[in-house]
Amino acid sequence: MSSAMWAAIDGHRFDAALQHHQKAASLGHARHAAIHGLTGDTNAVQRSLGHAQDALDRADPGTPGRCG
Repeated sequence: MSSAMWAAIDGHRFDAALQHHQKAASLGHARHAAIHGLTGDTNAVQRSLGHAQDALDRADPGTPGRCG
């Protein structure tokens, strides 16, 4: 993901770079949700998944609605 982001920056495609960055943020939040799941903290899981979905929606505004 970061290689694609840097390639977009090098090619002066800043919109594409921002989308790659926001998708990476979404994956980071999803990873944190999985870690919270291991601890059994369901509130933290839901909160992290919400952040992940929000970041993904910002990265790709053309996708329909929220998951789940």
